[in-house]
Amino acid sequence: MKIRWVQDFMPALGAIKKKFEETKPFAGKTIAMSIHMEAKTAYLATVLKAAGAEVYATGCNPLSTQDDVAAGLASLGVHVAAWHGATQEEYLEHLRTQQPELADAKRARYQADYGLPPYDCHMITSDKALARFFEALVELGTPPKQGANWIMGQVLGALSARGLEPQEMKLTAPTLARLIALVGEGRLNRNTAVKVFEAVFDDDSDVEQYVKAHGLEQIGDEGLVAEVVARVLAANPQSAADYKGGREKAFGFLVGQVMRELKGKADPRVVNALLRRKLAE
Repeated sequence: MKIRWVQDFMPALGAIKKKFEETKPFAGKTIAMSIHMEAKTAYLATVLKAAGAEVYATGCNPLSTQDDVAAGLASLGVHVAAWHGATQEEYLEHLRTQQPELADAKRARYQADYGLPPYDCHMITSDKALARFFEALVELGTPPKQGANWIMGQVLGALSARGLEPQEMKLTAPTLARLIALVGEGRLNRNTAVKVFEAVFDDDSDVEQYVKAHGLEQIGDEGLVAEVVARVLAANPQSAADYKGGREKAFGFLVGQVMRELKGKADPRVVNALLRRKLAE
């Protein structure tokens, strides 16, 4: 491939590329290039790619564009486009269509399409890797606001605690999407899900397997929860009387007793509903 051939004749740039592959100084950055699609300029694009940048290259010499060079760039992960217009205005318009979505436009789209508050949009688009992660969550079916909350809370917190940049984390969108889904399905409560998140964050472990191995799935069996509710009320008649007398704090105490009996695995919604139903009798 001609790009490889040029590399052999440009030792200085080759040395820079090798160093960039280790340090990734342009990680998270986007670089758009308008170049003559020849081996020497294409090799520069590969150096920028090695530095961690997302590279967009548009060939500006339609009469002499080398298809094999363009194909080589594309195979290395560079976004390649060719211009076939006749005027400078057409060329500039083509360049505009090839530009990646800028942060301001992305924030406006998130507000319009997903109904996210401006603060959420600003936080998510503060880093390209975070924005890509968020969009992957949404594509997997995660409700946008829930995805944003997990990113701003657990993801950013875990990254900060470990001194990592978003592009360095091993956690993938499918793993977090499945964890969020387990909460939505009522199989995990939010507090337990946060603990699972911390357990799988560093190695992108399978959340289903982790939950099963550690017996963390919520108890949604109303019959079992009802039995525990009955026992708790029988053991705490004064708290039951206090609640019926208007003391709402007593209800919180009773919920806590039921959750303790069930080792924190009961669905709080089921516990609350059954308790209130029993206390209303």
